[in-house]
Amino acid sequence: MARPRGPLAEQKLAFARQKAQAKFRGESWQFEFEDWWRAWQPLWHRRGMAREDLCMIRPNVRKPWSKNNFLIVTREQYLCTDSEY
Repeated sequence: MARPRGPLAEQKLAFARQKAQAKFRGESWQFEFEDWWRAWQPLWHRRGMAREDLCMIRPNVRKPWSKNNFLIVTREQYLCTDSEY
C-alpha cells in the first residue's frame, strides 16, 4: 500500500487501513473517503487504542460499511456489547 502524502495524509492512511481490514474480514465497504472523514473530523483527536478512545463500528453487521451504517463509540462500549450494537 502506497503511503498517502499531502493534506490529510494521516487520515487517508487510516481510511485505507480500515478499508483493508474490512476486506480482510470479508466485509463489504461502501465508504468514500469524504464521508468517512466527515464522520471522523470533529472526533479525530479522540481516536486510539485505550478503552476511553473512539472507534468506528457497524450497527448492522449484515450491511456494508457505509455512511448509513456506522457509529462512533468508545472502545469500552464496543467491547461490552454483542456483535449487533
